[in-house]
Parts: sequence; C-alpha cells; structure tokens
Amino acid sequence: MQDPAFIKEIQHKAQSLSEQVSAEFGSLDGETLNMQPAPKKWSVGECLDHLITTSRSYHPLFTKLVSGTYKPNWWEHSSPFSGYFGRLLIESTGPVVKKPYKSPPAFQSTRSRVPADIVEAFLREYRQWQDWVGQLSELDVDKTRVTSPASGLVTYSLRDCLTIIQGHTERHINQARRALETVAAHTNEQ
Repeated sequence: MQDPAFIKEIQHKAQSLSEQVSAEFGSLDGETLNMQPAPKKWSVGECLDHLITTSRSYHPLFTKLVSGTYKPNWWEHSSPFSGYFGRLLIESTGPVVKKPYKSPPAFQSTRSRVPADIVEAFLREYRQWQDWVGQLSELDVDKTRVTSPASGLVTYSLRDCLTIIQGHTERHINQARRALETVAAHTNEQ
C-alpha cells in the first residue's frame, strides 16, 4: 500500500541527519576527516565515503522507480525470502551496532584518503536520495520488491529497502562520531 506517513518519516529522519552531519563535520579540515581512530578503523571521511559508495549503488534502482520504468524480475516477484532478508538487514545494519560486519565489496570505499570536500559530497548525495524518497510516495512500499545491489539473491520490500538505507546511514554517522571523539581525545592527550 501507499504509505505517505512512512515516506514523510524517512524524509524527516534524513533531513535531521543531514543537518547534524553539516553541523558536526562541516567545519572539519581534510586532515581531521582522514584521521583514523585506530589502525583498520575508518576515519570520519571513510565513513562518509562508504555511505556515498553505498548510495550510488542504488542509483539505477531509484532512477527506474521514480521514472516509472521499474519492472520487477521473476526473483523479485516470487522470492519467498524477501521478508526474511528485509528483517535480517534492518536488524544487522541499523543504527545500533550489535555486531560489526564487513561491508560487501559493492559497498566498500575504494580509497583510504578522502578529499577535504567529502562532507559536501555526502550531503549532495544524501539530498539526491531524499529527493528520490519524496518521489516514491505513489508506490506501494510493501508490494514493490527490489534486489539489493550487494547480491542478486537478496530481495526485500521497498519499505524495508528505505528502512535499511536510513538505518545504515545512521549507523555510519554514529561510527563517524565515535571516530571523531577518539581522534579528538587522542589529539588532546598530546
């Protein structure tokens, strides 16, 4: 069914998170954005770059959804696992980290040092996603099933897809906050 209240809730969360990212990370210099809190731990910039990479992997899907050219394939239409995968990914990639997971190759950042304008790049990308979400209000978010860009076997409802993306974004913004806190504490000790 169409669920304008759900779409508005996602939009509200996304807008709030955009404002927080701008306020918390917008004034950081390139050096700070690239400081890792520990070896093999992502910097603020790497967290944002990962979110950009993940978001871009959804571009083909959202372009089709908003243009009305999306046609579900046989597996999206008939997979008996869509509900299971949706619940699993909402739980495992949401804002609260119960267990850390390694990102699938499709979502991994391709660089260890990010440009100083990574915050602006993230905000542009996230605005694009917010625009797409706003254009999805006419779709049945429960019956529309889509495939994860990470694996052709993983399908879930559009509602779960939007919930996964928003929760995953919150998760990595929280990770970026922790990275900045650790870096700031280490810098203050010196």
